[in-house]
Amino acid sequence: MKSKQIKQKNVKQENIVPFQIKDWHVIVFFAIITIIFFWEIIIQKRYFWEDFVYQYYPFRNFAAVALSQGIIPFWNPYTFAGMPFIADIQTAFFYPLHIFLTLFVKDNSLNFVYLEYLIIFHYFLAGVFSYYLAKSLNLNVFAAILTGITFMFSGFMVTHLIHETMVIQFAYSPLILLFYNKSFQKDFWKNSVLAGLFMGIAILCGHPQITLYTFFTFALFGVFRLFFVLKENNYRINNFIFKAIIVAVIPFIIGIMIGSIQLLPTLTISGLSERAIMTYEATLEGSLNYHQFFTLLSPKFFGSTNAAHTDVPFWGDKGYWLYWESCIYIGLVALIFWGLAVIKLKENKMILFFSITSFISLLYILGDHFILYKFFYYVIPGFNKFRGVGRFGLVFAFSASILAGFGFDYFIRNKNNNDVNKYLKFVLIGIGLLVILWILYQLNVFKSLANVYQNPIFYKNSIYQLGLSILFLLIIVGLLFSYKKDFLYTPMVLVLIIIISFFDLYIFGSNHNASPINPNQYYKQRETAREFREEYKKELFRINSRAYGNAMFFERNQGMIDFIFLLEGYNPLNLLRRFPPGKTYELLNVKYETKLDLERRVITLNEKQFYMPRAWMSYKPIVVNNDDEIIKIMSDSTFNYKECVVIEKSPELSIDTVPGNNNVKITNYDLNKITISVETDKNGILVLSEVFYPAWKVYVDGEEKPILRCDYSLRGVEIEKGKHVVKFSYEDKDFKLGLVLSISGLAFVIMILVFNRFKKEKAA
Repeated sequence: MKSKQIKQKNVKQENIVPFQIKDWHVIVFFAIITIIFFWEIIIQKRYFWEDFVYQYYPFRNFAAVALSQGIIPFWNPYTFAGMPFIADIQTAFFYPLHIFLTLFVKDNSLNFVYLEYLIIFHYFLAGVFSYYLAKSLNLNVFAAILTGITFMFSGFMVTHLIHETMVIQFAYSPLILLFYNKSFQKDFWKNSVLAGLFMGIAILCGHPQITLYTFFTFALFGVFRLFFVLKENNYRINNFIFKAIIVAVIPFIIGIMIGSIQLLPTLTISGLSERAIMTYEATLEGSLNYHQFFTLLSPKFFGSTNAAHTDVPFWGDKGYWLYWESCIYIGLVALIFWGLAVIKLKENKMILFFSITSFISLLYILGDHFILYKFFYYVIPGFNKFRGVGRFGLVFAFSASILAGFGFDYFIRNKNNNDVNKYLKFVLIGIGLLVILWILYQLNVFKSLANVYQNPIFYKNSIYQLGLSILFLLIIVGLLFSYKKDFLYTPMVLVLIIIISFFDLYIFGSNHNASPINPNQYYKQRETAREFREEYKKELFRINSRAYGNAMFFERNQGMIDFIFLLEGYNPLNLLRRFPPGKTYELLNVKYETKLDLERRVITLNEKQFYMPRAWMSYKPIVVNNDDEIIKIMSDSTFNYKECVVIEKSPELSIDTVPGNNNVKITNYDLNKITISVETDKNGILVLSEVFYPAWKVYVDGEEKPILRCDYSLRGVEIEKGKHVVKFSYEDKDFKLGLVLSISGLAFVIMILVFNRFKKEKAA
């Protein structure tokens, strides 16, 4: 779009340093501070923790090992007795850099360190992408660097590192906005398709909640830009406006098309999962109280949580995970310049937009304490599907990092401006009030303010954290006045401000994810797992790993690490109908059951006296098509699960309910395909102790047959008397359609980029 663009104030770059800082200098700088921040992780003195170990590393290990064997793992039989794998968006199987991990598989295992390095690399990318976004907005180099530091080490990014898919997806937000914003200014086809390409990659990164929040923000940005285009066109509807609408919409269409290979299968599993039912109360988890806005100044004032458990616990008796679900810290340097930018919001439309989004996000994360959340929940599609209200704080982190850059840029160019002087006086007054508050804390005035303060450890922590924030604020303000009064060499002051901003965020977050526990120590009983894999050569069986409460013989997702069939798992998209009621363990082929000796505190695995095989024939079908009735029948102690099978529709074959003789043998068991040899002298139902899912198809002697849901959650098929070969095959039509759409979207991007290049070369 070459005319009637939304114009930004373009101030000529000032010569603020005696030499030119080149982009590669900044990239090296971001690499250095990333290494410093994660140094203990990089040298393997410390390790990532929590969901990294419980969920994401097992995902990556299972996917990488399967792909190294030439298998696309549509199904994961090792968790919760079996569940879809790539249909679960958080596996992020199709994210290109995850596929790259396959190169590091050795002896059917992916060393967790490669995943740690990959995550760290995305922090580097987040800084670089933010820097280039800021530069595209005409900010000077120091302001752009501050934007990058603030974004990459913000409270959201640091505390949610354990949620790998959140971090890697959010890291692309600055790059998407860079191209999306450019598409309204020049080369709209090129920049639109690039924005769409990276939107698609972001979807493939694998976190639907982050997709919702970031795409909602981009959609607001598109509407915002369209409004000013319409205004500058004197509110006339003509071809120019239609062109602007196309520019605004194209990236979303391309992004969704590219992400379809993941999105379509995920839509199916989402409707069949426990997440399909989410109460209003459940979604409020992680919302903030008003007093928690104080953590913008002092992030650990109310306690905190880290991997080594060395900090004073967050709020004493509340869930430790709520610390990262409600962390909105952006650093004190960024906070000061965020405020300056907001005050100057009328100077620039971009500042206006991000001021609006930053305040919307702060009000939204209050949850039920403010009306905005309820409006989003009931009016805007998708916002009623997720818990963790505080995660919308990512919009604040994103908006505030950009505004911090604008504020710093304004300060550098207008250090003696009256507005700057007034603002700094306001900041000094604020610091003075904090000093008074700190003194009152020292005098024990607030001992009765909160119940947790009855414990002197919590009270002293508040005093220390407040004092630390005041110290940083005084140093920052001192540097700002040094810059204004030329007390120090001007470029050196700007460098010191950048360094102090990093140091502040380093102290805040560098130890948050540094656990002393090696993930290899977490996954124990490896030798027993190896013995079970040998035993599988004789027969297939499952293991109940949980004994009592959280007492586990094998860890929850260890099945994906050691490739053993577990009843347990750890996953947010559990199937709602995954376990049959009544004799659950027997029907699910559980051979070994975990027992806990409470007196001796010993966990053992005991072999059960009876369990159903992985596949068997039943000649007594009970037809019931009501879920509650099925549960009632199967939960009755008189239900003969060894002979009877509950199915949901009448069989097409005539079955006389008299037990027959049969021989059932699994001849091949792969992730996506199971082959069974069946010989029976009567018509009956072949029951497979595998979890039912719509994408599974069944073939008898090569002919497709209707697959049955048996015993509430298992698979089955009608079998005529005689000898047959039965094949259960995972065939996902959603995946096939998504693949076509993704390839089409990618082809369109390539076509536009090639055409654009050809057009430029021809013009030259």
